[in-house]
Amino acid sequence: TPRVDYSSQSGAHRLFARLAVAQLQQPEFIYSPYPDFRSTLRQGAVNFAFGALDQISTNVTNEARFARNGDVLRLDRPHPEVATFGSFDQAWLPGSPLFYDYRNSGRNYEVLDNVVVASGRHLHKLGGGVLWRQSQGPFTFRGDGFYFVESVQKLASSEPLALLLSYDRTNPATAPEYDRRYRSSQGYFFLQDSFRLRPNLTLNYGLRYERY
Repeated sequence: TPRVDYSSQSGAHRLFARLAVAQLQQPEFIYSPYPDFRSTLRQGAVNFAFGALDQISTNVTNEARFARNGDVLRLDRPHPEVATFGSFDQAWLPGSPLFYDYRNSGRNYEVLDNVVVASGRHLHKLGGGVLWRQSQGPFTFRGDGFYFVESVQKLASSEPLALLLSYDRTNPATAPEYDRRYRSSQGYFFLQDSFRLRPNLTLNYGLRYERY
């Protein structure tokens, strides 16, 4: 997590930048006695933020910030060409015990700006911001098929008891569209004032609007 800060000689301008990187990997998250069918969980995130604080005049200060965050959560089903098998005699048959591929990739962006104005006994503050979110990734639930058999002998003779598959409700002859994409945005603005009514009494009041 490195961070860099900069300040001008007069102190009127200050900047900062921060980078955060995280990586997680857990081998054999889904275990199988067959090494080629074990699944590894992978998760990573990269976050970048930048900010600027400027003393525009003796009584006006502006703060601006930008941030971006990206993360990925991934759990792959090895060898999707091989279906999953379940047997009532408790035999652990070849094939991944994980019956789906899962991947979620998220991207978030945020921009905001605030202005503070000091005027006599008043301290005015106003600002606003926008936040964008997006997420995408497949979830292939039962996409490769799940066979039930009574025993290993029934599997060897190609006599499955049942087959589970996902299908498109609007067209059962086709597989569903597994890839999904979601997007949302929200914005807000606010206006507030701190009024020093007496040396020992300050009133704070304001208005905020937020669209979620």
